Amino acid sequence: MNIISMKQLREDFSSVKQRLEAGEELLLVYRSQPLAAIKPVKKRKKKTLKKKDYTKIIEKLAGGFKLGANLTPKKLNKIYDKQYEEMLSGF
Repeated sequence: MNIISMKQLREDFSSVKQRLEAGEELLLVYRSQPLAAIKPVKKRKKKTLKKKDYTKIIEKLAGGFKLGANLTPKKLNKIYDKQYEEMLSGF
């Protein structure tokens, strides 16, 4: 673990940030006393969703409306347009 001072942290934060991004752990020292250990946060992998996962999300957002397996954005827009027109006709 490498040591950095408060002064170094204030004056050259960009290099400290780069070191953390590279995975380095740092010991922050204030007035010759250890103050904090700074460790980089582990990056999370992006979760890729499959087509069926997107369908489940859309169904949940649509209030449980069941969607077919061959759903396309064009079909989805037609469904929402129809629901919107029905909602407006109620006023």
